[in-house]
Amino acid sequence: MKLVKDYYVTIIIIASVIVINITAFAVYISNINKDIEKQTEDHLSEIMEEASTCVELKVEETIHELEMTAYYIGMVENYEQKEISDNITKMTEKAGFRKFDIINANGTGLAKNGSKNYSEERFFKKVIEGDISITDISDEEGKVTGIRFSIPVKNENTISGIYLTECNLDEFSELLDLDSVSTKGKAFIIKSDGTVLSKKSDSSIQNVSDILNNDAHVKTLKSYMKSKKSGVVGFENGKNSKRYICYSQTEFNSWEIIMVVSSSIVEANISDLTGNFVFLGIIIVIMLILLIGYFIYTLVVVKSKSNINLRRYYMVSKYIEDIIFDYSCVKDTLYCNENWKKIFGYELPKENIKAEIGRYVAEKDKAEYIGCIAGIENSEDIVQFKCHILDKNQKEIECICKVFGIRDNMNKLIKIVGVISKSM
Repeated sequence: MKLVKDYYVTIIIIASVIVINITAFAVYISNINKDIEKQTEDHLSEIMEEASTCVELKVEETIHELEMTAYYIGMVENYEQKEISDNITKMTEKAGFRKFDIINANGTGLAKNGSKNYSEERFFKKVIEGDISITDISDEEGKVTGIRFSIPVKNENTISGIYLTECNLDEFSELLDLDSVSTKGKAFIIKSDGTVLSKKSDSSIQNVSDILNNDAHVKTLKSYMKSKKSGVVGFENGKNSKRYICYSQTEFNSWEIIMVVSSSIVEANISDLTGNFVFLGIIIVIMLILLIGYFIYTLVVVKSKSNINLRRYYMVSKYIEDIIFDYSCVKDTLYCNENWKKIFGYELPKENIKAEIGRYVAEKDKAEYIGCIAGIENSEDIVQFKCHILDKNQKEIECICKVFGIRDNMNKLIKIVGVISKSM
């Protein structure tokens, strides 16, 4: 404990350095993790914007091709003529559709399709007035089975009918070609009610809940839909890696996009960065261990050397005839070997030395004694002087005193050590 007290400043400094290093490293890691999370979210948002833009461009391209076909229909006199009908079929297939119908101004479709009456359909009035319509096709149970595109047919400046194309959900998925649109993840087109539109007919995914598989994510998605906000809905831990669930809207038909992005896409370099963190952490820990080990080793060595020197000092002081003393200016305590008692017949006090020591010096030498002791404070050399010291019978014994002052790093006198010898 004494050794620890002697080195408490060093211990505090080392402990402070350790705490500062650990704290700085922890703050550094925390800031880096926040930056990674922010950059990951920004990157995912960019992926979603890219996917949304690609889908919109694909739909616009499809609409443009359908408008070209509708323009061709408006230019011909008899679109039911076989040659013209074959051309329309080819143009329709080129746009990605296998089924079409041409509706006249009264709402009646082609005879070859059964002259179906569309006049009561919700889209008819909208399109016949000049707007383009994209609607879902549902069966009797209300299940979405396909998508319908309706384009107005114009004859000069007059709308003469409607060019209608339909595709099932398999064809709709092929039409959008989402695999090429979303090279960085798996994308799904969904309705605002959660119905998945871009899917295979035999797919087990029917609703967005089949993709999210998490009530919290479903709740977040509904919040995003309501606020028309794009972003990261959440993440899930898969078999091999984590996956992110992202969301965005499109400008068409209130369609939404859900994308599942593997963490390997957006975190390709994070593992390297994490490895660097671990390496840096190991280096810091090793440095701290070496620092602590060196400090402990130093304390052990200092203590060992101190014990050896102390034993040497005791051995020397025991077998010489001179008096050896060690006075602490800070604590006002004194150590003196046994020769004092042998020569003067009494022991010196161990404490309060400064106030007591003067009375053991003969009256005639007190002035010189005080002057020499005072001189030690201003001198770095050995101070030597003669004085008479009183024994137990108040007899004066002439002695030679050799005194030396020990100073600290601030040049403050902390100890006075010396040797007292009887004059021959």
